[in-house]
Amino acid sequence: MTSSLSGKTIIVIGGSSGIGAAVAQAALARGAHVIVAGRRLAPGSDSGLRSEPVDVTDSASLTQLFETVGRFDHLVYTSGPSVRAKPLIETDLDEAQDNFDVKLWGALRAIQHALPFLHEQGSITLTSGQLGRKLAAGQFIKTGINAATEALGKQLAKELAPRRVNVISPGVIDTPAYA
Repeated sequence: MTSSLSGKTIIVIGGSSGIGAAVAQAALARGAHVIVAGRRLAPGSDSGLRSEPVDVTDSASLTQLFETVGRFDHLVYTSGPSVRAKPLIETDLDEAQDNFDVKLWGALRAIQHALPFLHEQGSITLTSGQLGRKLAAGQFIKTGINAATEALGKQLAKELAPRRVNVISPGVIDTPAYA
């Protein structure tokens, strides 16, 4: 059986832990060349996984990543901050803005810098979460980020066609972000 990922190059930004790490391992198992990019790269390397540093809040860092990798087939963006639930009155809005800068604006920066290198028939996958649709007290930051990410995915799917843009929205996953 030949995998549809055999010989494809996939960049997983935020792939050093959690969902991103699972995506990277699954793609590797299906024959892809996988580049894991992030600020907190795991020491050492798994066989077959290549690691590249990137800070999604820094355009120069993203430029360096994509110039280093060159042409590739799929971008998976799983970077996201660990956001503590608290009511608006107790929230530091500068901290909230930093959270948006990583998950939402970081995704947009990454996509913008990736486009010259992303195969015309390639794909972009973003991650959202159930809080984009299910409201919970104290979760306005995650709700806002996830709802914006889902809207962004729909808009970019139209704008960037024939490239595919998808947003996956897993439920609660046992990752370090929820420790």
